[in-house]
Amino acid sequence: MNFYILGKCVYYIFILTSIIFPLQAFYKYFPRKGTSQKNLCIAYGCYAVFLFAMFFVSNYVVVSVISFIIFPIWTLNNILFLEGTRGFRASLTVIFYIFALLSESFTGMLVGVMSLLFPKWNLISLYIGRNGSDFSLIVTTAIDIIVFFFVSRFMEKALGKYMHLINTKLILLLGLPVIIIIFIINVLCVMPSAKYCIIAFMISVPLFAIVHWKVFRHGTQLLQEQEQIHMEEKKRLMIVKQENAHYRQMNEEFEKLRKWNHDIKNHLLILSQLAKKEEYDKVIEYIEIMQKETVGQNKAKGE
Repeated sequence: MNFYILGKCVYYIFILTSIIFPLQAFYKYFPRKGTSQKNLCIAYGCYAVFLFAMFFVSNYVVVSVISFIIFPIWTLNNILFLEGTRGFRASLTVIFYIFALLSESFTGMLVGVMSLLFPKWNLISLYIGRNGSDFSLIVTTAIDIIVFFFVSRFMEKALGKYMHLINTKLILLLGLPVIIIIFIINVLCVMPSAKYCIIAFMISVPLFAIVHWKVFRHGTQLLQEQEQIHMEEKKRLMIVKQENAHYRQMNEEFEKLRKWNHDIKNHLLILSQLAKKEEYDKVIEYIEIMQKETVGQNKAKGE
């Protein structure tokens, strides 16, 4: 069975979903003023038309090209549709790429397990073997779409829970070391000569690893400071909330006391008028009524 066309369609869908899912997740929390869901749909349509050219080139070329153009597309989306400073939107692009790497790694693991369980399928991860079979392309890309969907949903929930950690400096310090290393590896993978690739890898990677470790370590220290500041702010807000609740309770008690004083004043005035008229039977009757009302109110309160 010829899976060539089907494989192209599935991979085409994956390219579009890798653009749509992350942008939708971030647009929920950082929508740019003046934009709407309609604008996003128009952009998605433009990408669909632009990427249709991927149907007419080989799988090797498609995967190589997409690996490099998807990052600028994410950056463009952040500029057009998300709110915030340039540095902040750049940090969101870093988050995009980190989650894409997470999805890719998880997909590679699943495909590896499936290749062991079903060796006759000749499955191979799309981003490791670009010349894999069409069936391998379909299976790998279909898994990629599913994984990317769930990772995007996880990213959306994580944004709501860890919004206090969306800090430009923090994200860049933690994310850029990972992204640059992966970018270098991708560049080396498409080099025409394996010999030059190995030499460049041996020279560049150790050097970048040392620099990136220092940057990443500084980022983890900043992460601890950011979390400590958040916990202190959370504690301060809790204290303020407790003080407001205590103030409302005291205000309610004051209102009850004021109402009670007003009622007592009225009762004393009535008793005084009855006593002046020497209507002592009515005085006693009124006092008994007051006692019954007091007992009934205490029972209602459970006192």
